Amino acid sequence: MYGTDRLPESDQVRVCLTMIGTPDFGVFLHYSKWDGRTKQPRDCYSKGDMSRIREWLRTLQDDLRPIGLFIPYAQAWLAVKEFMERDGELPTSIEWVDGKDLPPNTFRFPGFFKPGPEPRVLRDEDINDRPPDDPDVFKAWRR
Repeated sequence: MYGTDRLPESDQVRVCLTMIGTPDFGVFLHYSKWDGRTKQPRDCYSKGDMSRIREWLRTLQDDLRPIGLFIPYAQAWLAVKEFMERDGELPTSIEWVDGKDLPPNTFRFPGFFKPGPEPRVLRDEDINDRPPDDPDVFKAWRR
C-alpha cells in the first residue's frame, strides 16, 4: 500500500481482512494493519451486539471468538466489498471497535475450557483462567 511494496517488509504498509462466518451469529471481521512508515500496528474488529462481548463462539477450528463482534452477513458483505474497492482502506460502511478499546480477556485461549462437555457458546464461567495441567491439550490444539 501507499507505494511501500518495494521496501523491506518491516517498512511496508500491509493490511489483512480476516472473516469468520457462522450461520447462527453472522460474520466476524478483523482488520489488521501494519504501517511500516510509523512502525504502528492497528487492529479493528466489526462491532456487533456489544452486550454479548463476554460470550464466545467456539469455531470449527477451536478458536474462541467474541459473539459481540459478529455482524449480519449483509453488513459484512458491504464492508468486504468496500475493502476491495478502496484498496485495503478500513471500510466505513460498518462500525468498528479498536482492539485497544476491548475489555481485558476479550480473546480467550481455546485450551482453557473447563472439563466436561464443551458447548458451542461459552461464557466466562465456562473458561478457566489458566491452561490445564495436561500438556497434551496444547499439542491437540496446535494440530
